[in-house]
This record gives sequence, structure tokens and C-alpha cells, in this order.
Amino acid sequence: MPQSEGQFARAGVAAGAPCRDGLRCHFMLIRFFCLLLMTSLALVTTSVRAQTSNQNALENSLENTVKAARWRQRVLLICAPAATDAQLLAQRALLQAAQAGLAERDVLVRTLVVPGLAATDRAYLRRLGVKTDAFQVLLLGKDGGVKRRDTVPVAPAALFATIDGMPMRRQEMKRVK
Repeated sequence: MPQSEGQFARAGVAAGAPCRDGLRCHFMLIRFFCLLLMTSLALVTTSVRAQTSNQNALENSLENTVKAARWRQRVLLICAPAATDAQLLAQRALLQAAQAGLAERDVLVRTLVVPGLAATDRAYLRRLGVKTDAFQVLLLGKDGGVKRRDTVPVAPAALFATIDGMPMRRQEMKRVK
């Protein structure tokens, strides 16, 4: 017996015979198509969400953040192997007291716990020469180039001295006066 006939027989309907309860057959067909439609919609929704999530991850990538800051902000990347890293916590405390100086110098601070980053962000850090298993601080100039690299927490005064010595910063300070 072909499969379709077997399905009709199990449902109590002989192949080619009219349905005993026409309303019940229509209801079962409608129910089947609704279930099929809902399953299809769920698959499409899941696919769209995955694509949107991937697109958002790419748009919010570290590399895109640095590119968006180019010529507008300096970027300070604080990289650590764990959120509880003692050097990371010390660096945060040092910078907390220097918020006004960071804002004055157009510094965008990004704290990065490397093991929790997306693979694309870890790859970008490796291209910048960051060791992903140790604490490191990178100062990127407005041109996107690495201007300073430290493996211990940096005092704001030392950071500001580096920034204030940059030609672009000197021009900015002249314009303010």
C-alpha cells in the first residue's frame, strides 16, 4: 500500500473515499497547514535573527570602533586576560580620577577582556601586536596608529604627556588658546 493510502487508512479514511466527517477533515488540513506555516515562519525568523546578530557583531567590532574614531578621537585599549585582573582594576581606578583630562584630549577608553571577545576582535588585537594572554594598554592616535604600548598600568600623567607631545594635540591646544 502506498504511503499516502496508509496515512488515510490510519486516519480512518479510505483512499479516494469521501471523508465521513467533512468538517473534521477540513479542520485537520487547516491545522496541518497552519503548523507548516508556523514552522516555516519560525525558521525564517531564526535565520533573520542570526543574520542580524552577525551583522551587528561586525558593525560593533573593535576594528570598526577604531575606524569610526579615526581623526575624531584617540583610542585607549585596555586589554586583560580576565575581568578580575589586578592590573586591569588598577588601570580603571587610575583613569577614573582622570576623566576630565581624557575628555579634554578626546580619548575613547575601551576595556577588553580578551577571552570574552569575538574571534574577529581577537584577530584585530593580534594584528595590533597585543599578547592576548597578558595585560596590555595601547594608545591609538587619531590616525589609528599605535602611539604607546604598556604592559603595566599607566599613570594618567604619563599618558597625557604622550598625547600632549603629539603634533595633532599641539595644534588642538593652540586653537584653544
